[in-house]
Amino acid sequence: MYYKLRYSSRFKRQYKKLCRSGQNRIVTELIKIMNFLADNKRLPEKNFVHKLSGEFEGFYECHIFPDWLLIYRVYEDILVLEFVATGTHAELFE
Repeated sequence: MYYKLRYSSRFKRQYKKLCRSGQNRIVTELIKIMNFLADNKRLPEKNFVHKLSGEFEGFYECHIFPDWLLIYRVYEDILVLEFVATGTHAELFE
């Protein structure tokens, strides 16, 4: 099963900023994880995938690195995977 991908405007801004920052290691790992999710593959435990609550109820978060996160949402009924935000804990949960 392959999901159709959607990107929030927030994610697009954060991704462009990340690419311009020269943090290629994070960009490479982020793309790898996004491809895993798009192919509906199970992520390794080190990525610590979990559901969020509160303001982000219904969303998931996974760790790209210990302090770099990806927030996403899955719409199973229409097979859409939406990438919502990426950044550090401080940037995402201020």
